[in-house]
Amino acid sequence: SVDGTLTNSGTLNADGNLNIDRVVNNATANIVAGGRLTSENPVQNNAALRVAGLLDADLQNNASGTTTLAGGTVDGNVTNLGVLQGSGTIGGRLANSGIANIGGTVTDLANLTSGRLTTTSDLSTTNFSNAGQATVAENTRLAVTNTAQNLAGGTLTVSGGLRASLDNAGTLRGTGVISGGVTNTGTANWAGRIGGSFNNDGTAHLGGVVTGGVTNNGGATLTTRDNLTVNGTTGITNAANALMIVANGSTLTAGNGVINAAGGRLRVEGGLTGTVTNNGQMRLTPTGTLTGTLNTTNWAELNGTITGTLNYNGGTLLTGDAFRVNGEFRLNEDYEIAAGRSINATRTVVATNTVLDLEGALVGALVND
Repeated sequence: SVDGTLTNSGTLNADGNLNIDRVVNNATANIVAGGRLTSENPVQNNAALRVAGLLDADLQNNASGTTTLAGGTVDGNVTNLGVLQGSGTIGGRLANSGIANIGGTVTDLANLTSGRLTTTSDLSTTNFSNAGQATVAENTRLAVTNTAQNLAGGTLTVSGGLRASLDNAGTLRGTGVISGGVTNTGTANWAGRIGGSFNNDGTAHLGGVVTGGVTNNGGATLTTRDNLTVNGTTGITNAANALMIVANGSTLTAGNGVINAAGGRLRVEGGLTGTVTNNGQMRLTPTGTLTGTLNTTNWAELNGTITGTLNYNGGTLLTGDAFRVNGEFRLNEDYEIAAGRSINATRTVVATNTVLDLEGALVGALVND
């Protein structure tokens, strides 16, 4: 054991039990497998430190320092301002403001504003927060016991697997897998798989697969990218004062339908498969297609193609020259086709006690119940 400070300017090997009151490493230090270095004060690393055994102390890896975890353990807190690499165990908190390319186990992982964190193998932690740049690399997994936190200003890219639920207040990117649900109050540009629900209070460009439901809350904007499939039993809800866009060139498959709530805005420029209940404002553009049923009761402007059934249950229904119903157009409330307008539907059904005021043109079969 050494009382006082040991400043290393050569090579320090801990291959047994070594107790030092204070360690400053300015050269090369090795804690070999089976070796143990104990210090009451944080170890200061300014050069090269390799941990294959046990470091029983806190560690300050300074800007000029490189610490390599070679299967060993740091039984304490780690502050990283330099480079931390390899795979091992950190028994306390890792506060990263430098570069961390790691795998293994960390009790509490905080990637700070200037930190750059990348998983190089599977990494597990009880708590995870990111205010810098964090990447779950392809073919690796980050497992978090509690809900992962991507903070405002943080960028989280998931190319591999995030085994956790996620609260995103920063920027979320990726094409990987998130096993739990996602709550987004920031910006999401995602085209992977979400194992739970997606709850949006921010701005989202969403593709891939969502196993749960999707809720686009008031003030939020959700735009589909690529192909999006939503399988949850609650389907998709576009709330009052929310905007949802099915983008041109993308497709949305809603296994349990879409509800556009009163005050919600839904614009379909691409392909949508599923049942849509429109209680708000809906636009179907000339490039838009709906494969399924549209039930509309409020305001709809339709100038694309519906392959299925259109149920008019009241409100305003405007149609353009490109509008087609390859199926049934059912009038459950009184409706007027004004002079100069036309509707093209395979079959139009006028329900009992309903009036069709036909001053324009109706293309297709007409059934008057």
